[in-house]
Amino acid sequence: MIQGAERRGELEGIKVCRGAPVISHLFFADDSLILMHADHRNAMALRGVLDRYCAASGQKVSEGKSSIFFSGNTEVEVKALVCETLNVMTESLNDKYLGLPALVGVDRSDCFWHLVECVRARVGGWKEKLLSLGGKEILIKSIAQAIPVYAMMVFRLPQKIYKGVTDTISQYWWGDDDEKKRIHWSAWWKMCIPKLKGGMGFRDLQSFNLALLAKQVWRLLCDPDSLCAKVLRAKYYPDGNILNAKPKQGSSFAWQSILAGLECFKKGYIWRVGDGSQINIWEDPWIPASHNLRVHTPRGPRLVTTVNELISPVDGFWDVNLVRALFWPVDADRILQISLHHGREDTVARHFNRSGLFSVRSTYHVQWEHKYGSRPGFDQEGGSNYMKVWDTLWKLKLPSKVKIFG
Repeated sequence: MIQGAERRGELEGIKVCRGAPVISHLFFADDSLILMHADHRNAMALRGVLDRYCAASGQKVSEGKSSIFFSGNTEVEVKALVCETLNVMTESLNDKYLGLPALVGVDRSDCFWHLVECVRARVGGWKEKLLSLGGKEILIKSIAQAIPVYAMMVFRLPQKIYKGVTDTISQYWWGDDDEKKRIHWSAWWKMCIPKLKGGMGFRDLQSFNLALLAKQVWRLLCDPDSLCAKVLRAKYYPDGNILNAKPKQGSSFAWQSILAGLECFKKGYIWRVGDGSQINIWEDPWIPASHNLRVHTPRGPRLVTTVNELISPVDGFWDVNLVRALFWPVDADRILQISLHHGREDTVARHFNRSGLFSVRSTYHVQWEHKYGSRPGFDQEGGSNYMKVWDTLWKLKLPSKVKIFG
């Protein structure tokens, strides 16, 4: 990879990566991508391109700040030749690109352990300050839990990293120090219950990680012509339907992370009916009035598969007789209530947002409810009245430390 920033008249940070036996991937600071064969001829061509760029722009390549990375299948002679041609002698064994690991090995915890260390270092400086619980709450939510967010937008972090960060934050909240461990009066997942439901509203890092990855799925759906979408589609879902993408042997860790976000995304999406050609009647969520967004009628021997088969080709409205003949009355009534939009394609929307657009916040709450909503310690009895009580308490004009103890 070639990467760096244009600063002080220099083109900084060259990284050359030989991945597959033939093709190397070269990334410039402006996110442009070059594919080249890893041999002397192409190294000379790259050297010429850099020389011409420097002559035209007045910038210089900072070779002292550059490093080169080779995969394990690169021959020693090829390494030496490429290094000599590019005049880059520093070999990087484990480097990062834009703050993220360039390669994620088998032991993924090592690649992300710096996040735990960063949180510990930050929290360690706070322990010397005398802060109330209200002050601690602000620091935890605005700083400590924000440190791993950048990495969580791209990768699904290992469970060991979640635990390391959460344990560090929990110990700080309850006042642990090197000499004395204090009682943790409540399990941390209960501290992550939303404030309107009786908790402190801290983030559950795993649920938030999945919600951030679900946003990547939304971007691939909304911008299928982007370079990233084209590359991923060609390799992992050539039929163009990411919602039906499956794990593949040898897939990258980034794609595995996106698939984890896809499972989270599926917990709250719904098809908006256009022409009905892309919606599977029996498998896809497309009934807004249904509790699980799907039809309850079993398919049985019925041959119809897609929603467009339920629409009359004559007038473009629902074929009422066909719908009532195929589905139970409750499903038929719900289907006939759906408005049809002639001349539009079927679109994916978020069911839990009025606008139908994706938001990390609502997706996080859906994922959190799925993970913890059925636990014995999480009681939601009282419904909206229960939430109004907590909303009133948190809005009282009192110091945060008083409201927390209250």
